[in-house]
Amino acid sequence: MSLSSSQPLRLLTAFFVLLLAVVLQSRLGVFGMYGNVVLAALVAFAFLFDIWELAAFVLLAIFLMNWQPAVSSGLLVFAFLPLAVRGARAIIHPDRWVGSAIAIVASVFLFYLFIAPGMIVNSFVPFLVDVIISLIFGELVIWAMESR
Repeated sequence: MSLSSSQPLRLLTAFFVLLLAVVLQSRLGVFGMYGNVVLAALVAFAFLFDIWELAAFVLLAIFLMNWQPAVSSGLLVFAFLPLAVRGARAIIHPDRWVGSAIAIVASVFLFYLFIAPGMIVNSFVPFLVDVIISLIFGELVIWAMESR
């Protein structure tokens, strides 16, 4: 696999987008809002990068969000979802915009379903806000990275 001249710039841009997502996700809670923007960014990356690049970004995200050596079930689900989307992206929808939107919403839903299923029903409005924030951020990632 050879790198095109723009590939290092795309990877660097994605690195900074991931850093922005980590910072944004850690700061949203301060305002009483929650968003899985890191998960949304990684799901968007599943539509933009090959499996090895995506795997590297997933590992980097896990390290940045939880630098402790212990692996939790939440981190495993978090890591699995973007990789599963990468494997199934042709089935999801052929259009990158629509496919990524479907995948982001489904990934956030599945993440909550595995980690905190009661929150979907008991705290539906915060869950819905999380889905909307994640969807907007993920689609912005697609838009920004497509222009690279």
